Amino acid sequence: MSNCLRLGSAGLYARDRRRLAAFYQSTFDMQLQDPDADQEVSLLTMGQAPHYSHLSIVSDPIAVRMVFHTGSLTEMKRLWEKVKAGGVPARGLYIQDEGISFHFPDPEGNRVTVLWPQELQDGQGAKDWRLHGDAENVQWVQHNLARKPKGGQV
Repeated sequence: MSNCLRLGSAGLYARDRRRLAAFYQSTFDMQLQDPDADQEVSLLTMGQAPHYSHLSIVSDPIAVRMVFHTGSLTEMKRLWEKVKAGGVPARGLYIQDEGISFHFPDPEGNRVTVLWPQELQDGQGAKDWRLHGDAENVQWVQHNLARKPKGGQV
């Protein structure tokens, strides 16, 4: 099975957020988005939508995170089962405008999110996400959503 996983975004902690943002801008030609929008986060992007990646440089270490994009719902299911089999306390599944996701902590407590990115919102409202997957995977998502107690943990 080929691995269809790629890094979609990351959040790094910095004591000097502006200095670190300048480093990534000059080293990787990343673009600073809306420099005056948030005093706690510098958002840098690389590439062109819809295949761009972004890096958040944060001044609060609790905001550190990584988002991995899967290429298919099948790959997401495989990762979900692997994480759960390893005893990691995964939370999800979540269906949001940008796709279906789950998250879990790494051994250092950093938040890791796995996202199957799909445009589940159009100008007229939500699209039916079930049209994006095969019947077996749709059943798997529905089963896990039905098991989800309050608070989101499956």
